Amino acid sequence: MPYLTVNDATFYYEDIGSGVPLVFFHGFMGSGRSDTSAELDWLATRYRVIAPDLRGFGQSATPEDGYTKKAMAQDIHALVKSLNYDRIRLVGHDIGLMVAYAYAAQYPAEVDRVVLMEAFL
Repeated sequence: MPYLTVNDATFYYEDIGSGVPLVFFHGFMGSGRSDTSAELDWLATRYRVIAPDLRGFGQSATPEDGYTKKAMAQDIHALVKSLNYDRIRLVGHDIGLMVAYAYAAQYPAEVDRVVLMEAFL
């Protein structure tokens, strides 16, 4: 699967399916494909699923700083732009929901829908 260097770090991401782009943010201690394979495969029957490993997770780079959810969202925004998408749908699972929220807050005109699921309050 592909790697992309943005914001001075290299990120791994899965890119499966076709159709409307849906970006999936994984949970804590996970990765783009780790504990959600069956769900991503199901979503890929309806959407083009982009499932990145967030910075410091999975096969993505581990930068010295910049682990704010705002910075993580900026990484994925750069990835989405490199794939030539202007509007996307977001799904955030566990800690990934914080990144999805940060993405939607920073780029509201570029987000069609947001799903935030499974996080401890």
